[in-house]
Amino acid sequence: MHLLKKNIPVISVILVKDPDSGGYTSYFAQLPNIISEGDSETEAINNLFVLAKDVFQHQKSEALESARKYDHSNVIVRNLSLVTA
Repeated sequence: MHLLKKNIPVISVILVKDPDSGGYTSYFAQLPNIISEGDSETEAINNLFVLAKDVFQHQKSEALESARKYDHSNVIVRNLSLVTA
């Protein structure tokens, strides 16, 4: 399977600055249930990507476990990479 680079999806990070602490809450516009925090914009974004990686790994494990219930000849797994800027 060949994907052109121009088709790489873009994900948007929303940052909300806390006026009291000065820290940031971050989440993806497209995945609003994955939420993280940090003392700076960079830390909040880095924490968000680490959390997203953990969530994706957990969801993959859960999905593969569910797929084991089916005839393996009908299950196809493709690993794709999202490129970040």
